[in-house]
Amino acid sequence: MRKKHAHILALVLLLVGSQFSLASSITLTGTSARVFGEVYEYGLTLSPGETIDFMPNDFVALSGLSGVIDAASNDSVFSVDFVSSSEAIFVAHGFQSLSNGTSNALTFPNLFDIASTVLTTGSVDFEIDTVLQGAVTGTAQGPTTAIPEPASLLLLGAGLLGLGVMRRNLRG
Repeated sequence: MRKKHAHILALVLLLVGSQFSLASSITLTGTSARVFGEVYEYGLTLSPGETIDFMPNDFVALSGLSGVIDAASNDSVFSVDFVSSSEAIFVAHGFQSLSNGTSNALTFPNLFDIASTVLTTGSVDFEIDTVLQGAVTGTAQGPTTAIPEPASLLLLGAGLLGLGVMRRNLRG
């Protein structure tokens, strides 16, 4: 009998807890060219029926970026807390509730801007951390430095070696 009650309790907790889980993500909503590089504009995407509540000191962090020279928030609740060449953290200093009452994913565009000297995009990490709903992590597109594949490095090395041999033969 006890085992049956334990299974029912576990099922109830699972069903109740699932209403509070986050399926939110950070989405690159656009870019705009600047004299020094690009500005990458990020929004928050919510699943159908999802609500996210931000309270003071909740944060959104983007990391794994490259060439970051500035960050800004286009939302009155968030401010930039920390910026480095590879990371930006935005902190809520007020209360804000974002809700998706539609049957499709909904993006709240241009909440955060990242100015970067890097023009290539790749995968960057994000974290949304709220007191009420907890933390969610994932990846989004953003400014990254391209990492050459091994075959390209091998080709470059062979070319440099060939130039060295050619120069040596011309001298001798």
